[in-house]
Amino acid sequence: MGSTSVKAVKLERRGGRLRLAGVALADFRDGVDGEGLEEVVRSVLAECEARRRPCPIITALGGSSISVKHVLLPQMSRQAVAESIRWEARRHIPFGETEFVLDFQVLDGHGEGAELPVLLAAVETRALEDHLTMMEGAGVEPCVVDLVPLALINEVDEEGLLDGEAAAVVDLGASIVTVAVYKRNGFFFSRSFSIAQAVPRETDAPRAAGGVAGGPHSLRAEERTDEPEEPLSAPSVLETGWRKTAIQEVRRSLAFYNIETKKQGIGRIFLVGGRALEEGVAAEFQEALGIETAVLDPLGSVEAAVDLSEIAQQGPRLAVAMALARRPLA
Repeated sequence: MGSTSVKAVKLERRGGRLRLAGVALADFRDGVDGEGLEEVVRSVLAECEARRRPCPIITALGGSSISVKHVLLPQMSRQAVAESIRWEARRHIPFGETEFVLDFQVLDGHGEGAELPVLLAAVETRALEDHLTMMEGAGVEPCVVDLVPLALINEVDEEGLLDGEAAAVVDLGASIVTVAVYKRNGFFFSRSFSIAQAVPRETDAPRAAGGVAGGPHSLRAEERTDEPEEPLSAPSVLETGWRKTAIQEVRRSLAFYNIETKKQGIGRIFLVGGRALEEGVAAEFQEALGIETAVLDPLGSVEAAVDLSEIAQQGPRLAVAMALARRPLA
């Protein structure tokens, strides 16, 4: 669910292979009320036939209502971690006195000596409750609520595009841009900023680098850097509008990654989201940032059992939905 559209993808597993069995996308006006949004969700699910044969439904939350931190704790048992984790979370998660729902994952194979690496995942309680209430009004009970930045990285992984170098996925939404950077078994972080008013949202940096163990990623980390910005070396079209803001903030995010990983570098950038469909965006990102950049189309990687003629050009907008549909439930 974006700020101006709802997307749904239905996948079926046949003989060990995934088949696209339904897909739908519906735009809605800015400021639509709760009942109107519920109707959009119902119509999208009906269009992709998610209700004809009941199936698990997975949704996602993103933006400032979620936070994930990579922290290093003293070596202790899993039981001790579970007993102390909420106190630790209060030290690291930037929600102040706001109530939040917390989960965590101990990362095997990433600690050294006496330190135990743990990922903390938190969602503001009010944001989660509002999301679930809206979905309930649409007749939906999600079995999983995932996080948008990790869904983006999962999609790149499922496409077989994660190799020895780090990959950055940039979701160019209507009003929010999300940047997620990950190297397999390495450092993973993300940040979001607004392009509606061209004012970026700063987020806290993780205090320690780390990675997510094998399997689907379900946590995210944020970053902050006081590193001075380098001047843009870009075409004149970038001097005004959302593209300039987006490229500046993506550059800052990648600079932070390089600092944290001792300049290991980013191999490729993948663009998704509605603004990724604008002509020349990938070329401008590549020229400005000096990193190979491509628009990611998730519809091209699965066998389709439905007619895609009307929606084939909208593939980049469906990246998060495709990742959620691929997500194992176990």
